[in-house]
Amino acid sequence: MWRAPVAADGLPVVADHPVFVSVNDEYAAAAKDAAVRPPGRQAAVLLPHLLEAVGHHPLDEALQGGTR
Repeated sequence: MWRAPVAADGLPVVADHPVFVSVNDEYAAAAKDAAVRPPGRQAAVLLPHLLEAVGHHPLDEALQGGTR
């Protein structure tokens, strides 16, 4: 799992390219899917990644709330 938005270190023009925006949206969607699944044994491993995703997508209300 990557640790930052795609092309975060690049120029804004690059980071705003539709391909990179799409990958970032997929990352947020995967985090939301993981958040709504029963945690089970993976909760301790999953939680730091979910918190990181929340930090990268502060305006995503569904991700911030942990629901869809």
